[in-house]
Amino acid sequence: MLAVVVAVLAIVLATRGQSAKARQSEVKDTAQKFALAISTYDYHHLSRDLGSVRNMGVGNFRYQYQDVLGSTAFSKALTDNQAVATAKLKSGPFVAALSKNDARTFTVVSQTIKGSSSPQGDTRNVRVETILVRTSDGWRVDWVQIS
Repeated sequence: MLAVVVAVLAIVLATRGQSAKARQSEVKDTAQKFALAISTYDYHHLSRDLGSVRNMGVGNFRYQYQDVLGSTAFSKALTDNQAVATAKLKSGPFVAALSKNDARTFTVVSQTIKGSSSPQGDTRNVRVETILVRTSDGWRVDWVQIS
């Protein structure tokens, strides 16, 4: 009897561990894709690039992002400067907190922005901190802070 209880407990714990590992893997994948997407754009296809970032968000983030994009000044500035930004993963993504339905992550990317005002390009490290929430469509960004 004791052997059966131990076996059942081991299966439950192993399944629970795999589930947490799977969630963490999904969260890291989403955080990395988002950090690279929000740090990468090209004025030639700005609508597509910005739309891709917007589609990765829900709730608070979508409203904040739409607020920024609602003004044409942002897009106009990027287009007028012929801005092209590329990003490479520098470190992370790191999962600071993880539950069944939300997670907090941070990722550091190395972003290079080139444009008419800086043809040689300026490179800087950008920290992208996110709160992700689980939706029926997978993990989505609900909050972001970029520094």
